[in-house]
Amino acid sequence: MAALPLPKNDINNTKFTIDVKEMPSDSILVLCQSSTHGESEYALHNPRSLILSETECSYIIGNMASYDGRQYPLAPTEKRPEGQGYCHTLVIPKARIFNVVDPIATNNACAVLQELRTHFLRFWATESGKLAILSRAKKALEDRDHALLDPPPGNGRGQRPPEYTMAVRTAVFADFERLQTEFLRLRGEDDFLFGFHVFPENSIGHLHMHVFPHDNSFREHSTKDYDYKTVPLQAILEVEEEDAAAGMSVLMNGLGNGAG
Repeated sequence: MAALPLPKNDINNTKFTIDVKEMPSDSILVLCQSSTHGESEYALHNPRSLILSETECSYIIGNMASYDGRQYPLAPTEKRPEGQGYCHTLVIPKARIFNVVDPIATNNACAVLQELRTHFLRFWATESGKLAILSRAKKALEDRDHALLDPPPGNGRGQRPPEYTMAVRTAVFADFERLQTEFLRLRGEDDFLFGFHVFPENSIGHLHMHVFPHDNSFREHSTKDYDYKTVPLQAILEVEEEDAAAGMSVLMNGLGNGAG
């Protein structure tokens, strides 16, 4: 099947308005104000082309790293730099929040985390959103390909790595084209993993949600090295719900004992 056309410009920059009325009361204060720690400076220090979409509360950003480990033949196996799956994408809050362990992230029934997921799903539900994610992923492949074919001189690395043969290069791009048709057939929430690298296993000090297809067919050439520290959003929501229920039970028991 012929490759689907992708937009020439890899930035979609769609703006969404998330209906905060669907969320717990007071969530808008947590989500859309800067918090006591200030606002994220992501947009100030990174190319605008990496921001695929934004709401008042969050950004969807493209991964600068290729998802295909075959493009990192010199990387040590214990710390792979490639993404965790095909079209690995990130969603980050605009408020400066350290990590998912920060109480701001889990206040109000995890409203911040749920907004990140809602933003992605609404973006994914649009044709332009799907194509923007694919375009960004292909740009990462092309950028890495260029770096391998024309590596910077110095440190004995001025030549193309011998492992990155023309056959491997052809396979990398052929697999991308083959998978994009299946990628566009994904329906939504049940097809993606929404996860967090929880402190102290986080790589950077700013909350960000990883999103990629969980089916192994989309992860054949992606790293599994970080799976052990990738905590699914649903697991966090369930723990927080259990904690809230336990707290309510303690409160009610206390009130009952006091009444007696």
